[in-house]
Amino acid sequence: MVALLLLTWAACKKEDYKMFTDVARIQFGPDVTRIYQTSFNLADTTKDFTFVYNDPTNKQDTVWFDIYAIGGISTKDRIFKLQQVADTTGALNAVPGVDYKAFTDASVNSKYVIKAGERNTLVPIVLLRSATLKTATVTLIIKVAANDDFQLGETTNIWRKVTSTDRLSKPTNWSSAFGTYSVVKHQFMINATGKKWDQAFFTAMLSDYTLMLYYTNVCKTALINYNNANPSNPLRDETGALVVFP
Repeated sequence: MVALLLLTWAACKKEDYKMFTDVARIQFGPDVTRIYQTSFNLADTTKDFTFVYNDPTNKQDTVWFDIYAIGGISTKDRIFKLQQVADTTGALNAVPGVDYKAFTDASVNSKYVIKAGERNTLVPIVLLRSATLKTATVTLIIKVAANDDFQLGETTNIWRKVTSTDRLSKPTNWSSAFGTYSVVKHQFMINATGKKWDQAFFTAMLSDYTLMLYYTNVCKTALINYNNANPSNPLRDETGALVVFP
């Protein structure tokens, strides 16, 4: 009975993830919560990017997302199509040709191809260092669109989001181990460790408890040393609150 229940549960769980076979479909990498899909290279739903670490002469950079063809491989190259969807939550929407290379730009849309004999590729999203990013963060919501080669895949995986700025900003995966976020604290951590403390760094650190413990102690020690050297002017953030680490 237990075995039967487990099999039924597994069948129901896999039912949630539609392995389309009727026509070729396109979608981004599976939701990271689908742990049973271990064969996939999982991609983040949202990526936060800042130019603040780049050389001032660097006017563009690229973030990447995994994308998959569902329904089998093909003997010919297949083109997929991307489109921007407006963020209606009050965020500042990225402007094509200003904040990112438009998906119709020949230098990027030539990359939107699933090669013959393959079922996945990496999608380049080319971000531009616009003047807006010095004072604001822009949001780009990307969605796949149906075309002659592909219909849409699973609803929850046909979109991805990128935020872009030219200022320090809170990484999506900022850890509570470092307490309340502030730009001053963030910059202090960068100065104290020589690390970027961006989303990629947090991802690597949070997968290694020893590494996280090490950097936590480095930051705490650096703050103690700073405050001891400046007893009348301890480190405060942009709101005037004392910077502390838990």
